[in-house]
Amino acid sequence: MRLCDTGYELGADRDFWHTPPADVLFLRRDAVGLYLLAAKVKARVTVFYEL
Repeated sequence: MRLCDTGYELGADRDFWHTPPADVLFLRRDAVGLYLLAAKVKARVTVFYEL
């Protein structure tokens, strides 16, 4: 219940939440398109992810 309340507070705070830049949205869209294409052709892709 506490987590739910905290989530609602963050969602209502206009300074915390903002729309990301358009280029970030298109980058995500391109990445999803590449994933769907690779899945359709049943490609096996090795992905290294490091922070």
